[in-house]
Order: sequence, then C-alpha cells, then structure tokens
Amino acid sequence: MVGKFICFEGLDGSGKTNVSSAVFDKLMEQRGDVLFINKKDLEGFTPYVKQHMEQIKNVLWDYAPDDPLSDLGDEHWLHLNIAWFAALDYCKIRKALLQDKVVIIDNWYYKFLSRYLLKPHYDEKYIVQSFSRLRVPDKVIYLDVTPSNAVKRRNEYSITETGNMDGFEGNNAENFINYQSKVREVLLGHVRMNNWSVINTDILTEEQVVADALQIIETELCIKQ
Repeated sequence: MVGKFICFEGLDGSGKTNVSSAVFDKLMEQRGDVLFINKKDLEGFTPYVKQHMEQIKNVLWDYAPDDPLSDLGDEHWLHLNIAWFAALDYCKIRKALLQDKVVIIDNWYYKFLSRYLLKPHYDEKYIVQSFSRLRVPDKVIYLDVTPSNAVKRRNEYSITETGNMDGFEGNNAENFINYQSKVREVLLGHVRMNNWSVINTDILTEEQVVADALQIIETELCIKQ
C-alpha cells in the first residue's frame, strides 16, 4: 500500500477538526496505519524541531485578540504561514507517507491561500506560486457551510476570521459573515477547479457528515474501515 494524504477544508466553524478527528477514530477501529494531525499540535516532532516550531506557533497562532498583526505586513504573515506548513510536511507528513500510512489533517493551507487571493494588492500568480511547493493532498474533502450558520457555532471571533487584516474593523458576527462569505467564494473556486469532494454541513448532522466522508475515502481512495 502507498501512503495517502487526506485533508479536510472549509470555513472557520465548518467542523473540520471534529469531523476529521471522528473519521480518524472510525478508521483506527479497524486498521492501525492511520495518523491524525492537528496542524497546531507540537507532539511528534523531535526536541529541536518542537522547540523551533513552538516559537513560530507563539507568533503565528497564539496571538492576543488585540495584537496589531497588520503592523508586520501581509508579506511577513504569508511566508510565516508557508514556513509552518512546509515544516509540518517535512517533519511529520512526509515521514508518515513513507511508512505507507494514511494521514488525515484537519486543515491544510487552502484557507490561507484563499485569504491572500482576496487581497487586491497581490498578484494572483505570485500568491499561487508562493504556495505551490507545498504538498498537494491525495484527497480534499470540503465541508461546506454558509457563514450565517457557521457564525452560530462560534462564541468569539479572531482578527483573521473577521477580515481585520483585509479592511474590516471589529471582531463581530457581521464582519465574520461578510468576510467568510468572500473566503467561501474563493474556496468554492478551488472545489470546481480541483475536483474536491463536497459535503454540505448545513443540512447534515455531524454523524452524517462523518459517514459521508468515510464513504468518499473508501470509494475514491479504496481505504476501508
């Protein structure tokens, strides 16, 4: 068997982490060659890599709600995001695939790519090329949710989720819905262009979404529970 890399994509609040974790649990009930990766998790790195990634994580993911991220500029955050995913691939995903494992991740880089494609001062070709060296998954499952439903699943909103790096002001529900609607349109373009599988989470329970995802994995990648 050759290792397979499966990622779940979707808006903030689409259920990526819960669904991907549940899919992993179901697969692990019958087979032991599956690895689940939460993109922010530091476990599984060597001591040096863990120390290095922890410092990046503190800047990239663990910022305070009122930190002025825009003071560093978009270019800084672009390459810091890419550096994170590149290290995650090299240090975890690549090794697991060489061991013929099925790797499931709750979110790869496409949401961040989509956000950058919305920035009018960036050339689309430059943004796409910047992300192009990152690994392309064997299967992307897109969990589609309308922002008006996604907002109901959130108790608070971050700077990046509400578009405060892209002209919106204030971490509130209205900005969340408006900004996520723009991101969703870009992600749906990826769906059409790259033939991603889509599950509509607006009309299904989490259990039904998990069942549909498992069916997609079994049918398209011949990976059974």
